[in-house]
Amino acid sequence: MQPLPSIDWLKGESCKKIFVAVADGHESLFDFYMKQGFYPRLTYLELK
Repeated sequence: MQPLPSIDWLKGESCKKIFVAVADGHESLFDFYMKQGFYPRLTYLELK
């Protein structure tokens, strides 16, 4: 899979860490992002 242009741009700007947020209910996107090199590391819970 070809990297997303935005990821290439961020790397070119010497970003040390790149994060992506996936909203609750959209876990089906994990596979897409994992193919881009992202891995689940942390889950945030928000108090309503």
